Amino acid sequence: MTTTKARIIRITKENGVKYADSVGDLNLIHRDTAFARGKGLVDVIAPGMCLASNIQDKRPLRKASIKFKGMVFYEDEIKMQENEENEGVFIFTKGDEEVCQVKAEYGDLERKDAFPPGEIDFTYRKLVKEEDIKKYLKALGIKDLKKLPEMYFASLSAPALLGYGRVKGIDSGIHVSQSFELNQQPETGYLEISITNSRERRGRSMHDMYWLQNERVLAKGKALVLQPETDKSN
Repeated sequence: MTTTKARIIRITKENGVKYADSVGDLNLIHRDTAFARGKGLVDVIAPGMCLASNIQDKRPLRKASIKFKGMVFYEDEIKMQENEENEGVFIFTKGDEEVCQVKAEYGDLERKDAFPPGEIDFTYRKLVKEEDIKKYLKALGIKDLKKLPEMYFASLSAPALLGYGRVKGIDSGIHVSQSFELNQQPETGYLEISITNSRERRGRSMHDMYWLQNERVLAKGKALVLQPETDKSN
């Protein structure tokens, strides 16, 4: 695969927690070592969507498909490369190990009609504030972005899934993959993420997710999650 010049990423715990605070991700596996070890992890791990958010740039992002393939701990040195021949394909590696892949599509929104299914199992509500956006960008080291970062809204999938698990009385698990397709331009203000009942397969659960803002579908996506005791994904 032909790639552009590598960019080196190192997520500190301070910036990882700032990121998590900005999106509302209170999962203790990113914050508390004793808790993480109780879940079968060797230490706290960096939020997967924090790592994936490093693809955020000035290009208009309309779709992202993210796969987490390995754990990333705070202070790990991660190399991020974009495929030179296939714009929007990002590979994240730790040494020789591929830990994440993101396939992004850029361009104007297609603004397709999109409607959530009639049966919604859980709805997560979030007030998106400018101060949280600024904290998110600062945690990632992103400067001079003249638009709302699309990956911020994609990152809200993590606290939404955490809330789903809390209400259902189950371990919300760890992200294995996440997709996100924008249908309209995001705004600050109130937002809802609706989640359907999970579809179980070989210990993994798949959820359909719908981001709603101003009574319209802002975006849609799918999340695949797995219990942290049985997987090494982010």
